[in-house]
Amino acid sequence: MDTREQLQNITQLRVVSYRYDDQFAEVAGLAADQRTDTGVLAQELHSILPDAVLETGDVILPSGETIPNLLVVNKVVIRMLLYGPCLTVVYRDNGICSR
Repeated sequence: MDTREQLQNITQLRVVSYRYDDQFAEVAGLAADQRTDTGVLAQELHSILPDAVLETGDVILPSGETIPNLLVVNKVVIRMLLYGPCLTVVYRDNGICSR
């Protein structure tokens, strides 16, 4: 993937703080101190980088409510997306020719 394209994708990401719903946290096995996080929302990321989102299927909550086709962010893909532009900046700042 072209570094410029990677950088364009990064600039479209919206970083948010969020709290997991208590019922979902229970099903996911999250302790009380693990129920808040900062990151990107899978639903938004899916429109920018669909390969960075995993479809996990339906999740049934203790109340019987169903979350249809739960989407989960693949953080490894996000890290790799950041790698190219970061290297470009390092090379540029150190006077090394870009690839």
